[in-house]
Amino acid sequence: MKWLYLPLTYRVLGPVHIGYRSVGIIDRTRYYVPAKNLWAAVTANLTPQLHPNPQANDYQTVGKLVQQHLRFSYFFLAARSVEKPLTTLKFYLPQYQQGLTIYCEYPDGDEVDIKALFVSSYVSTALDYSHHAAAANLLHEIEYLQPHVQIRDDCCETHLVGGVWVALGANPSGVEIQKQEGKILVNGLPALDLLTVGGERGYGFGRLELTTNHTDHLKLGIWEIQERDPTGLCIKPPERSARILAHVKYEIGKDYDGILEPIVGRDWDTRKGAGRLLSGGGVYVAPGGCCPSSSTYAVDGWGFWVARLDSPGGL
Repeated sequence: MKWLYLPLTYRVLGPVHIGYRSVGIIDRTRYYVPAKNLWAAVTANLTPQLHPNPQANDYQTVGKLVQQHLRFSYFFLAARSVEKPLTTLKFYLPQYQQGLTIYCEYPDGDEVDIKALFVSSYVSTALDYSHHAAAANLLHEIEYLQPHVQIRDDCCETHLVGGVWVALGANPSGVEIQKQEGKILVNGLPALDLLTVGGERGYGFGRLELTTNHTDHLKLGIWEIQERDPTGLCIKPPERSARILAHVKYEIGKDYDGILEPIVGRDWDTRKGAGRLLSGGGVYVAPGGCCPSSSTYAVDGWGFWVARLDSPGGL
């Protein structure tokens, strides 16, 4: 299977909430969009186009198809001035330093307070109409990434920069993946143009629009793609100790430099419904860290990376 990397840039059309963890009544958001969120958004967008009256098993089938042919990178925050749309897009990447993860603005590389720039929140509660008051124990606050931000007296539009590895061609199910004028088509249908990611989507959150800017901001296009098995994807950075831009699975005995984070997926359960199936549990090195002893990474269908030692014999 031949893989091709395509950089993608999305403009954020509305607030985006990427679930992280809860602190009291506050639901925190991540400052980036994991690959699995992109996979879920593409699956939700593509299934009704391929199946006019989709059932639960149709979403599962299309989800597997997307995993087979599309492997997403993580997407990171960026901003561009509204009044100066031709200026360079500024983007913000995590970096592990002395026990903390900081964010730096590129292309300058200066440290910034990413939360102060991009994060806001709203507070809501249910009402107890019988007492003409707020209902007890139902107050909550949702953090979100803002679609517009102010940076150095400039009003800026928020963007997300990342990319996708694509396995072009037909597959046994007869579905064909094509690249046409920088866009990905599945059976001739645009799969990535308009997406809705993250939580609170019922309230209009998470809307993304693909732009015509195909600059490789993350420089993942210069990573070597290694064809080591018929269906897998392995990528090799241009230099050792390169910063990782995804969650890398922690394995005992390997040398890591970064924040460790437990990850548990909440997927669709055929009997119980959305979010009721726990999957993918494990400990991962968070984006911004390094894996000095490894120089090759296997990218799975969820977009998680696994560090591999280089060896002549492959994985």
